[in-house]
Amino acid sequence: MARKFKSRFQVRGYEIDGYGHVNHGVYLNYFEYARWCMIEEAGCGADYFKNKGMSPVIVRAEVDYRAACTLAEWLVCETEIVELRTRVAVFSQKLYREKEMKLACEGRMTMVVIDQNGKAVSLPPDFGSFYGAERK
Repeated sequence: MARKFKSRFQVRGYEIDGYGHVNHGVYLNYFEYARWCMIEEAGCGADYFKNKGMSPVIVRAEVDYRAACTLAEWLVCETEIVELRTRVAVFSQKLYREKEMKLACEGRMTMVVIDQNGKAVSLPPDFGSFYGAERK
């Protein structure tokens, strides 16, 4: 079973829209930040892909908004790999308002890696081992 990784961060003023809550597009940034935190925590490191001549790319993003987040609120994002194939990793991400652990947003992000020519290539063989995920 894949490991769940948790990231914690606070809503900043420039992320708020005219309605007083986090702009919908900002949630994609939160999810991106949480995935990079996951990579660091797993011991993979930010240079993992770079050293292999690869770049991770999100090719599909599914987002369901559940509850608004507001200025200065602390958030917790749970991230895990729910599907791992030769060329694809799918992440499940759940963002909670920390105070009451209320689900604010959930996402399903599909990632591939590309080489220096922009061509999708296989994920490195050891990629899943950092996260407790096994290939199907």
